Amino acid sequence: MTTPRQRGLCLFLLGPPDVTIDGVPLPRQLMRKACALLYYLAVTGEVQSREAVADLLWPQMTTGQALKNLRTTLPELRKYVGDYLTATRQTIGIKSQSAYHLDVNQLHAGFTNGVPERPIEELLATAQIYRGEFLQGFYVRNASTFDEWVHYQRVQLQAIVIKGLSSLAERCLVEHLYELGLEATAQLLELEPWLESGHRQQMQLLVASGQRGAALKQYETCCKILATEFGLEPAAETVSLYQQIRSGDLASFVPQEERQTTIHPLAIDVDDLYMPQPQNIESGQTPENGYSAVEALATSALDDYTTSAPRNNATSVPPPWFGAPEIGHFYGRHEELSMLREWLVNQRARAVAILGMGGQGKTALAASFACSLSDEDFDLIIWRSLVNAPPLSEIMETWVEVLSGEPVVTLPPSLDQQFDLLIEHLHQRRCLLVLDNMESILRSGDRAGYYREDYTDYEQLLTQIAQRAHHSTLLLTSREYPQRLTQLARTSSGIHALYLDGLSSQSGQKLLAAY
Repeated sequence: MTTPRQRGLCLFLLGPPDVTIDGVPLPRQLMRKACALLYYLAVTGEVQSREAVADLLWPQMTTGQALKNLRTTLPELRKYVGDYLTATRQTIGIKSQSAYHLDVNQLHAGFTNGVPERPIEELLATAQIYRGEFLQGFYVRNASTFDEWVHYQRVQLQAIVIKGLSSLAERCLVEHLYELGLEATAQLLELEPWLESGHRQQMQLLVASGQRGAALKQYETCCKILATEFGLEPAAETVSLYQQIRSGDLASFVPQEERQTTIHPLAIDVDDLYMPQPQNIESGQTPENGYSAVEALATSALDDYTTSAPRNNATSVPPPWFGAPEIGHFYGRHEELSMLREWLVNQRARAVAILGMGGQGKTALAASFACSLSDEDFDLIIWRSLVNAPPLSEIMETWVEVLSGEPVVTLPPSLDQQFDLLIEHLHQRRCLLVLDNMESILRSGDRAGYYREDYTDYEQLLTQIAQRAHHSTLLLTSREYPQRLTQLARTSSGIHALYLDGLSSQSGQKLLAAY
């Protein structure tokens, strides 16, 4: 894809970085730290404290030395983009009134707003903006904190593209635009070849466009990739779809006009949805026996979800719960629920984080997903909230007690022995461990994502679960991204992050009506 040359400052950071001013590229001799500073300020779009920026680019130095290096770097950057910078003795940033083009912002705008309404050709063009991973091939020596920020952006932006293309392919199925849908799934599977839901979408699109043989071949490709990458067989819904195509029984999955087309639904946080006795919206009456947390979720959001997301022929009865939150009504999030099922059930991910601002519905989504599970998916679900920042020893004691079915008098003396005991139980049973509100044990501000003092043992817990062999999964919700996950994702398979955004008017109206 040819990068358009525009007037003013233009930053194309998706793929190998390409920065121009009035169509003229920045000189190649510009120091990498100066480039990194420009990229960071442009993407954040906010005025930053000099101390925070210095610590980001020179984390191995003292604050005084790092600030001195920043003062040396700034003049070089000012030579070329000085008209766009604002700096004081304490802060530095991009001028708020300066107009500059940033492809990252263009991607966000294209895929997080207006997906159901915008022309499909425009959405495919938005996907083309993603030329490659964020700052592909760009590296700064001795700047581990900056590297972690870059990796965080890479994970987030790729997740946005994958989610956008998945939603786009579903819309193409509904609107019978099969060729455009195949173009979307081709881009999707190029980004993430092992995404089983993408293979299913492509199989459906191929059949709908009259290419039955190609659809059967696509199933073989999916099987080969899953076996090679993960040593896994395809999920039951993928096998079922293949059998329907092979037998010619196609009516059960050919898309209908009335199928759900909401792309970016929203739920809100558990505190806002706390309704122990939710009322029937139409009659205004409360059911005679009220609703439990599981019943409320299973009878509201999950009815819609299960019609659009097949579930391995599982029943609607969830496996045993421990510590489930009380949540009332839940609406939307069909795409997110489907993605969680793909990662946690089909791919058997080791650790998944649900991330987002306060009020986005992280807890509600996690609980709704857990309610959709059957005992064929997980043997046991253990939910613990970290809102009061309990020590890890308390969490470990609860987990070992529930997993063993016996009261725990004392845990082994060393943390390594405790981890050994936990992993042994997680190897014996397929369990879903949920840690809700993880931001309670993380720092915020300039050190966001790093653990608070006395809570660094949680970082070791993440490492143990991500890197050791077992059959279970850890599901996190957090307003802050745990930085350790960034490092683990580089070396361990099965680490994923789901970022919540957006609200559809349809889901919002239902939510307000229920409230």
